[in-house]
Amino acid sequence: MAPAHTPNLDTIGKNHKKYIIDPKSEQGEKLSEKKGNLLIKDGLVVFPGKFTRKASLLIENGKISHIAINSDTLKADQVIDAEGKVVFPGIIDSHFHVGIYKPLSEDAKSESKSAIAGGVTTILSYFRAGKNYLNKNEPYTKLFEEVIRLSQGNFYCDYGYNLAPITSVHIEEIPFLTKEWGVTTYKYYMFYKGLNLKSEVRRGSVEKEYLLSDEPYDLGHLFKIMKKISELNKNDKKVRLSIHAEDAELIRIHLEDVKRK
Repeated sequence: MAPAHTPNLDTIGKNHKKYIIDPKSEQGEKLSEKKGNLLIKDGLVVFPGKFTRKASLLIENGKISHIAINSDTLKADQVIDAEGKVVFPGIIDSHFHVGIYKPLSEDAKSESKSAIAGGVTTILSYFRAGKNYLNKNEPYTKLFEEVIRLSQGNFYCDYGYNLAPITSVHIEEIPFLTKEWGVTTYKYYMFYKGLNLKSEVRRGSVEKEYLLSDEPYDLGHLFKIMKKISELNKNDKKVRLSIHAEDAELIRIHLEDVKRK
């Protein structure tokens, strides 16, 4: 349906009249007609962690603008009769790997279809240069444009990407990617310092063999990513860095221990 944009639930609990239009107003004033693009009518609306209530949702420009107990005052270009159905906010899944083992455009269709079936209406997928994914290492100004092209028309839900800066060129591109492409989350995988995706020890050669890079992918590289993002955030940019936190050396010894057993 529409992206989840439900008004603050605590506010609704204390002063529901601000968001829920009640036709039996205590003041008796006449309620004005509200118009939107989509009306989801007479469903059992779930307010997560609070309560459920039979109501109607009015969506305007992709966002829920009004929640009404009585839908008489709500008008829309499209109306969905939700009588007897449960209406709840779509789930946002921020950990996806579209295109890692299958062609991206093909994977986008099957993975987003399964997401929709499970109530997920927005996914944020990880992407990086190197093996798997598109099996190449180029500047993201070129490579991410290809990702967007392969994505368009192949997702059944809303989607976005978080990127892993693999090279120093990628780090320098972060301001451009944030401003022009709307990328606000970046990621660093610590285990790539010594392991590939199969947990095979490739100390000193993961960059060249797996990330297709001639540059070190180490804590110094992470520091440069952090510094660049920190500079961006000084200008009120809400850019975030997530770290896949593990240690390749510790993974190695535990794998060896398991194999011995």
